[in-house]
Amino acid sequence: MIAVILAVTISFSGIVQNPSVETVHAETIQPIEVRAKGTSYKVGKFYVGFEKSTGTITWADKGLSYIPKKIDGTYVRALGDWAFYENTGMKALRIPKEVKSLGKGVFYGAKKLNKVVISSQIESIPEMTFYGCNKIKTVNIPNSVKNIGDYAFYECKKLKEVTFAERSTAKLGRCAFYSCKNLRSVDFGQENSIELGEYVFYNCTALDTVKNNPDEKWEKHIISHEKALEWLGKQDAQSFVDGFLEYKKSENEEISDSEWDYIKQKAGSITVGAKSDTEKARRISEWIVNYLHYDTKWMEQFQEWRKTHDEEKETFPIKKVMDAYGLLTWDPSEHGGETAMTTCGGYSNLTQALFIAEGIPCVLIWREQAPTENIDHEYNAAYVNGKWIFIDNTQTDEDTDYFAPGIAGFSYDMDHRVDYINFIPLSDLVLLSGGDYNFRAKTMGFYSAQN
Repeated sequence: MIAVILAVTISFSGIVQNPSVETVHAETIQPIEVRAKGTSYKVGKFYVGFEKSTGTITWADKGLSYIPKKIDGTYVRALGDWAFYENTGMKALRIPKEVKSLGKGVFYGAKKLNKVVISSQIESIPEMTFYGCNKIKTVNIPNSVKNIGDYAFYECKKLKEVTFAERSTAKLGRCAFYSCKNLRSVDFGQENSIELGEYVFYNCTALDTVKNNPDEKWEKHIISHEKALEWLGKQDAQSFVDGFLEYKKSENEEISDSEWDYIKQKAGSITVGAKSDTEKARRISEWIVNYLHYDTKWMEQFQEWRKTHDEEKETFPIKKVMDAYGLLTWDPSEHGGETAMTTCGGYSNLTQALFIAEGIPCVLIWREQAPTENIDHEYNAAYVNGKWIFIDNTQTDEDTDYFAPGIAGFSYDMDHRVDYINFIPLSDLVLLSGGDYNFRAKTMGFYSAQN
């Protein structure tokens, strides 16, 4: 018999928009047909390759719908690498308790698989075990599992819930749950000592709830977003529109009446026909993502400059466009033929201006650079259809959507964290009443940091 195994090439792309993050992709996985190991045995209508000496299934016809407990009188003890690659027969999988070992990529691409029961005899879920199993909805990890390999559940697109048993000690490998975009809840189990590798939950944009979080930094970021939403929810949302417009007319005015009229006309043209604030906000965000490009060259130059200069005493000499009007009226002929480019401050400024032009309350969120971070970051929160949501148009692209993301997933990606709202420290705001905030808002301005 002939079975399909894989030659795997994984490449990692570099910075896409924000230079503070490396984005990871498993890009090419090329199947190669080779002569399979093991004698072939018939199981029902299908054939499998089986090594009786080790009890290992080495390959199986794609239509096989279950894992046999025995083959030719011998217990199945192990499932070999890629053994059920792109299986089309399995829908509900129960791994027999006699099976002690799973191979690499063993259920890779089993697209009909919708239920998995992992026995308490399994100690390792190797790399790419359930890669691309798009119909699995829930996963329960017994505390016998000590290792979950790289890309083990990569792009399980319908996975909604992951639960670890109490006192779990598992180590989760790189990108183990990467891009599980419908994942909403993770419970790591009480009294766990779980270790998280790099990018484990990256691009899990719907992830909203994490219980028994083993990652203290991640948990603090989640709490910062929860506190921000709690504080924003206590304010009069309309005051953020009125405050912006009042500041626009103040002696510190950054936007003239004619410039504001232009911004309003642009916002109206983008949202024409939209029936709700959510639809307006979505259209504006999509337009910004397509219109603006991240100025990677400027950021690289700035990062290099700051190594030898004190930015508190000196100003970086290379300017960039940050204001909403300047970005909307960008003329490529004045910028070496380049289309409109800026960094996160420009993205968030333009988002805020266009939202408020449409009457949608919107604030600037700023994460101040910590000692372990190489740059600060700015994004937005907006009040749409009765609730506050977070939006990061700088980091949204064709693969990742940061429009109204789940709080936990958003807090995990990009080191999103709320340090300031409209450049007032969150720690101060939670101590202030609404009246105190409104007073201070008139004096602090609605402009962005310069990077």
